[in-house]
Amino acid sequence: IEGVEAYLEGSGWVTLSDQAQVVSVLELTNGNEITIATQTGLEAGTYTALALYIGDDNFLVIDENGNQVSLNLEGGKRVEFDINEQLSATGHAEVLLDFNVATSIVESSAGSFHFNPEITPIVDAESGVHGQLSLPLSAAIMLQGANGEISYSAFSDANGAFLIRGVAEGTYSFVVQAQGQSVIGIGLPGLPGEPVEIRIDNVSVVHGEITQMGTIQI
Repeated sequence: IEGVEAYLEGSGWVTLSDQAQVVSVLELTNGNEITIATQTGLEAGTYTALALYIGDDNFLVIDENGNQVSLNLEGGKRVEFDINEQLSATGHAEVLLDFNVATSIVESSAGSFHFNPEITPIVDAESGVHGQLSLPLSAAIMLQGANGEISYSAFSDANGAFLIRGVAEGTYSFVVQAQGQSVIGIGLPGLPGEPVEIRIDNVSVVHGEITQMGTIQI
């Protein structure tokens, strides 16, 4: 990330950070957060948009040996999205962002990887789902809506814990997908040898509450 700006209604764009930084997004799981920009002395008013400037040096670690492939950045370096933050002369405002890894990185038929960052503000961080996999797997955790499309997604951490925040009230299908050690090459005892998919239907999320999924047996 090479810079962050905010748009002040009636005034224009304001720089929040112009310091380049490298973010390892897959470490930001199970509620882990980092601060990518902070600024004091901002003018009071309504801030209606944020913009992130993404650098060209992005890469994906593809195996347990740390081998990397470069990501081809698509859609331009500037990622802009709407917010609605009221800042008073004596107060402060915070915006929590979600980086959707699963939809931001796509492998082409030729085997190259394309990077089109999908970043959205989390309006209600107190609504979502939380739980623990019975095995220490890094797995894709997804919530599907009634139409079968993925509405929200995250990854479990190295210990199998997961948290998805900012989920709208409703009923979802909860899906876990993991590759299995035969694919990712991890030889830990007890890990499944083949890809795993677990589905739990009719998971309810209530506004202002974190639905506890408990331990999901793999």
